[in-house]
Amino acid sequence: MLADVQIKGRGRGKNHWISPVGSMCFSLHFSLHPTAYLTKKLPFVQYITAIAAVQAVDALNGSKLDIHIKWPNDIYTSDGAKIGGVLVNCSSNGSVTKLCVGVGMNVNNAEPTTSLAKLSGKSFDISELAKKLCFYFAEEVEVFNRCGHEQFVNKILQQVVASGQNSENYCWQYKTVMLLLKQLIQMAI
Repeated sequence: MLADVQIKGRGRGKNHWISPVGSMCFSLHFSLHPTAYLTKKLPFVQYITAIAAVQAVDALNGSKLDIHIKWPNDIYTSDGAKIGGVLVNCSSNGSVTKLCVGVGMNVNNAEPTTSLAKLSGKSFDISELAKKLCFYFAEEVEVFNRCGHEQFVNKILQQVVASGQNSENYCWQYKTVMLLLKQLIQMAI
């Protein structure tokens, strides 16, 4: 589901969002079979989505924008401006796990913050960006299910490491990421 405007969006905790015209806000609804590898590693869905978002922007803009993942579910520019975020909700009845992956990204909007259009000097086709994101999401899920989570951890770290943060902030974030990933892996075993 792709919306032109969002007036009652929500983020982590009790954060609420209003997304003006020019933003990309959509929800991806799908189900996972109980035997799918990703079903046992659900926290990775937000990281897969964030990586797919970065890949989609890179594909449409030739990797000219320096955007990365800010742990755990945000997408930022290298100079520290938030461009977007990911929120995942899931429910299970024991036989099927249903997920709703919400993505919000400042694409062509002038307000309230930095957008991809401002950074690149050109407008983006929001439908095409959403399609690319879904394509890369499906591709990453397939690789994740086939190859496991350890290989994927390296992708996460590359995106976080490449975020251009100062060394003190980077060291804190790296230690936090490593600790949380170890906890996720132990929980999923």
